[in-house]
Amino acid sequence: MPLIDLFVQEGRLESGAQQRLGAELSRAVLGHEQIPDTPANRGIAWVYIHQQPTGTLLVGGEVADHADPHYRVIVRCQQGYLDDEHKQAVAADVARIIRDVDPELPTDVPRIFCMIEEGADGNWAIENSILRAVETVDMLGVTDERIRSTARRLAAERGTVPV
Repeated sequence: MPLIDLFVQEGRLESGAQQRLGAELSRAVLGHEQIPDTPANRGIAWVYIHQQPTGTLLVGGEVADHADPHYRVIVRCQQGYLDDEHKQAVAADVARIIRDVDPELPTDVPRIFCMIEEGADGNWAIENSILRAVETVDMLGVTDERIRSTARRLAAERGTVPV
């Protein structure tokens, strides 16, 4: 159930590329969260593409425009959904997807910055309801083993006895 913010300079991507980027990022992160790919689950995987006006990104103190592209991606998910292996896979997929969609992206310096943030359990709400990670994975049709895995990871982070 990811929330993804992608920042890129205005004019870098055409609408078709933006749509492809959003769809592929959604699917990739849902997959790493081990959430089944269903229409309902895709409906809660949101990608915001923020096109930054020229002059609003400075790299080393110099203005970078769409001809000097840089991508910043913030992937937010519930705490306990991604272990280190899955976080690494998210970062790798984000970079691969961006480079597939923008094949002319230079490789001379780092161009893609990905931050993976976890919303602390109990701080994630949909509409007017707080959802705990274990309740949410159950609601999304995730396997029993995945639910137990999430519960164990959260218990370890809290220092409590796992389920």
